Amino acid sequence: MYVYTAGLSPVPRDTLHPAMQQLRAQTVGEIEQFAESRGERASKTESATLQIETLRGKADVLYDAFVITTPQDARHTWLWLWSARGHVMKIRMTRRPEAEPDAAKVREFAEAVVRSAAN
Repeated sequence: MYVYTAGLSPVPRDTLHPAMQQLRAQTVGEIEQFAESRGERASKTESATLQIETLRGKADVLYDAFVITTPQDARHTWLWLWSARGHVMKIRMTRRPEAEPDAAKVREFAEAVVRSAAN
């Protein structure tokens, strides 16, 4: 998990703000470039804005999912990006090829982090 300001003051609360959209595009690009540098391919499988219910109301979270493939195997990578408490919050999670990704557990974990950051 990453917590930072990206040099923004204040950090925008709205995920539609151009700065938040730029941070998303930058992170997606980093995922794709890192895979490419290793001879892998990153394919985006999902992209959405999730609304997570917190004690302070709904939190909008930018969400992207990828499958990273090599000739030998594939692994799943997820990204959640939002702002809370004046900071940009980012979770990047990758499951190893031999681990069966349980999408429900992965999402449950990310939502718990979002709720904790909001409260």
